[in-house]
Amino acid sequence: GINAEYGAEARFSDAKSGGMQRIDDLSNGISQNFAGVQQKSNVLQKSRCMIVGFWIWHQSADNIKNINVNSVYDCLAACADTDGCSSASVNHVKSGNQITTRECHLGKKRNGFMLWQKNNFVSSNLYCQMTESVAIDTWKECIYENKEFSGASISSSVGISNIEECVAFCQSVEECAGVTYNRASKTCTAKNKRTGDGIQPNSNAESVSLMCLSANRGGVGRCAKNGVRFTGSVIQTTTVNSLDLCIQLCTNKHNCESVSYNASSRSCEIHNKRLGASRSNSSGWTSVNMYCLGLEHF
Repeated sequence: GINAEYGAEARFSDAKSGGMQRIDDLSNGISQNFAGVQQKSNVLQKSRCMIVGFWIWHQSADNIKNINVNSVYDCLAACADTDGCSSASVNHVKSGNQITTRECHLGKKRNGFMLWQKNNFVSSNLYCQMTESVAIDTWKECIYENKEFSGASISSSVGISNIEECVAFCQSVEECAGVTYNRASKTCTAKNKRTGDGIQPNSNAESVSLMCLSANRGGVGRCAKNGVRFTGSVIQTTTVNSLDLCIQLCTNKHNCESVSYNASSRSCEIHNKRLGASRSNSSGWTSVNMYCLGLEHF
């Protein structure tokens, strides 16, 4: 087993030093930190987020449910669709040399209570998977240059080299939704709101929301549920000119988990549940679970 107190910083240090599996980005002249180039190969996308031979184990109160699936990807997709899910582990149950069942364990915590060494398990932190190998263009779209997110701080780490490493740190911190990186002090501050309590000028800082990085990965076509309207969980309604703009509005709004959009009325509904509290078949409406978007390039 692994010590239960194997915390976020230790895991992050392991990831930095190559303790967790890495697959090199083969692109020349591009930072190999975390941004990299958007890869076309599904194999390369598994990268450091996949922990082979470990179970992200939860105490019973934090274990959401166990289901049978066909693949690790299906387990992650189920986690993305489940309110409160932050990690997924698949147990490949064998009879002899044959895999008979793939048991998917969904949990509330990114790191679980502990990482338990188990040969037949493959596990992933959903927030790592959603923002892994983000394209350069996406960084440009999402980053707040010379701005800091004020308040809402939950953790910090020093000795961080850049904003990419700062996001990697955030991935492993429970409830981290956004970060501010201070270039002068090389400090990364994790926030439990996507843009903190507010955005303020700071010439030494750059900040980013994890959900923005995830939502800009191009998954809308795959994730959009056409003819479906999420209901019962609306926290805001506004008017915008496109589904993409509705999604962008959601990315930086605290507690926005999904959207429903009507193209003819230009109505954008912001929801606090990933698939709404319920769903209805509604012509002209399209709904998108925000957590689905980042899994496009798994």
